[in-house]
Amino acid sequence: MAKDQNQYLIDYYAAAQKRLQSMILNPTGGTDASQEFRRARAASLISQVDQLLLQVDQTAAIWTGDTIPAEYALGRKQADQQIAEWGIANEGGPAGSLSLIDRRSLEVLARDSAGDLRKASKSMGDTTKSLLREMAEKKITKQQVNEIIAGGIIEGMPRAATRQLRDQLIKVNDGRLVTIIDKNSDPMTFDAAKYAETVVRTKTREAVETGRHERLLSKGISLVSITGRLSKYFCSAFLGQVFSIDGGSDKYPALSSLPGGGPPFHPNCSKSTRAFIADLASEEQLAAADGVDDAQKLIGMDQGKAQRAFQDLQLHGQVKESYSKLTPFKSREERPSPAEAAKNYVPKPFDPSKQEADLVVGIKGRKTPGEAIPTQAEFNRRRK
Repeated sequence: MAKDQNQYLIDYYAAAQKRLQSMILNPTGGTDASQEFRRARAASLISQVDQLLLQVDQTAAIWTGDTIPAEYALGRKQADQQIAEWGIANEGGPAGSLSLIDRRSLEVLARDSAGDLRKASKSMGDTTKSLLREMAEKKITKQQVNEIIAGGIIEGMPRAATRQLRDQLIKVNDGRLVTIIDKNSDPMTFDAAKYAETVVRTKTREAVETGRHERLLSKGISLVSITGRLSKYFCSAFLGQVFSIDGGSDKYPALSSLPGGGPPFHPNCSKSTRAFIADLASEEQLAAADGVDDAQKLIGMDQGKAQRAFQDLQLHGQVKESYSKLTPFKSREERPSPAEAAKNYVPKPFDPSKQEADLVVGIKGRKTPGEAIPTQAEFNRRRK
């Protein structure tokens, strides 16, 4: 269902762009006698542009309201699955119940998603309306549009003005109606559908990651390892390495210290996270948790510098060698049941000042075989 909604939104942006392209590239009239008509026609088209983009924004708002909460909930469910994979019984409320913190996180995610999509519609609108007004005043015909795009010169129009108009029309003709200003204050142009697709992929992944991390923290688990496929991008430098969600670890760096703030590191990033419990980890997992030495040099960098350092340090090869040695995390079916895992499990002393009563974190190898995983009621008895 979510995939259908995502594709519908992307297709909607593509259709809107196609309609705006047609308005710009097919002007009506061209003689002095038709000047007033052209101005009236431009005003009519501008009104249509506003109506069309209002529909686009409404569609984006519906998508945001439906999809972002669903992806956030998916992240919470994944957190519970990951906890179970460590052999820990899930106590407390179901993954579907949201706390005040969850609701605030959802509001931020929804606002950011809607804002990024709004940038696209506003840019398309501004570009289209500006060109419609300019072409009406300069009495540009459809034939002249084709001539300008092909590199021709329009009689009576200064060369500089022709070049500027040509640059704009080429972008429109190529389907690049969206202009976004990057962090370096440089303009970047996008196809509207491609931009919408990037926002959809990135924001849904952000929602999943945020939902997972909030759920893990509510269960007293603050460490995660970076997972995903090895790629040519800097994010691959951190595969297998462990980070602290809340920055409270003395041993592992904060997730927020990573370039881009962690998964997703950049638009269309495929990296994710998995719950990590050091007390239950194998020697192999603990060795991988520290990551590749050179990868630590990227921590604290912005994305651009991190990418250059990733290439200069030839981290792809280093990570490929180390990450390939790490045994994939066993599936839930392959791992022992919670009852079996309890034989090597002893809970840490409960400290109500640091964690809620239903947070379960274990230590492997203590000499108390057969002790059951503590329940909510047992934790409550310890508090008295």
